[in-house]
Amino acid sequence: MRARVRAACVLVLLTRSRKFWAPGPRRATAQGPVWTSPLAPPSLTSNPYGSIRTGSTMAEFLGPDLRPVAAEDARALLSAAGTEVHPLSAEDEVVLAILGDDSSAFRGELDLSPPDDEVAAASGMAAWHVNERDEVHTVRSGTGLMEFMTESGPVSVLLQPGDVLVIRGGEHRYRPLTVQRWALRYGGGPDAELGQKETGREAGPWPNFP
Repeated sequence: MRARVRAACVLVLLTRSRKFWAPGPRRATAQGPVWTSPLAPPSLTSNPYGSIRTGSTMAEFLGPDLRPVAAEDARALLSAAGTEVHPLSAEDEVVLAILGDDSSAFRGELDLSPPDDEVAAASGMAAWHVNERDEVHTVRSGTGLMEFMTESGPVSVLLQPGDVLVIRGGEHRYRPLTVQRWALRYGGGPDAELGQKETGREAGPWPNFP
């Protein structure tokens, strides 16, 4: 009986998750939910463009127009746009503060793959969009690039294992640089969809981190 219930949960998570994470009709990057996964070995990187300390990793970022930006300025721009990056040590506290104690907010863990080509790199989750639900995601492994639109222009964030990402309605786009595993969470109850809506903003080239 437990095995049947577990299999049913996996099927439901896979069905819901593919609706959001598939970058377009050409291919689905979601490889399916993963129930258990050890964290990648701790790493420490540095970036002359600035970094936000997030426990075992550094969430690196570039400011508008790819200009160098101080960490506190990047925090302020992202926060005003409804986005925060937290250390893994704050994961439980952040999830409770944003999503409450609703266990249905956890939607599973997915492996997300880099796009096949530049067409795929500008569609689906890689297109500029907003989501209806409040989100709290944790990066388990791999590297990915996100851009968030702020009042001063786009701020780029290089997400690495241990980063806990909060998104509350901010306009953004996402591109995995390697296969990246995320623990996905968003509010709205067990039957809620994330509610992704493209904004129509021109994609433009993706930034390159030094």
